[in-house]
Amino acid sequence: MKLKLIPGGLALCLLLAACGDVNDPVLTKVEVLLAGQVVDTLDVAHSGSNFIKKDVDPSATFRLIYDEPVLLETAEAHVFIKDSKGNKVKATIGLRLVDVTVTPGGPMTGGQNHTLVVEPGIDDASKHHRSRVQHHLLRQEVAWRPRS
Repeated sequence: MKLKLIPGGLALCLLLAACGDVNDPVLTKVEVLLAGQVVDTLDVAHSGSNFIKKDVDPSATFRLIYDEPVLLETAEAHVFIKDSKGNKVKATIGLRLVDVTVTPGGPMTGGQNHTLVVEPGIDDASKHHRSRVQHHLLRQEVAWRPRS
């Protein structure tokens, strides 16, 4: 781009590069739901904990709450449940704006620890992720024990 300078005039050039969101979505809370009702909440942003202390009903579902809307495809690729042996548990991932729901394919095994894994790579719904500063969060895990 060339600027023509006019004697006695003022040259002004504005360059907007990589406009839009520069932050990755931040996981703020994980809620445990039973029959659609919240029965426990883990405030991952402020608690410093990643373990749900109460025993969880084996038929519970989980809601991950982000600080901004996320892309379903990236949540499906980077959110899963592991059983106590480290095997992935079949689950359905759903999305409604900032809420990602994780519904296990069947009741979890009671009395054994399970882990909800959130890997880096979940993108926001603005789809500006290609022009953003890349600083993905580290892998986050939330553990719980389904009650027997």
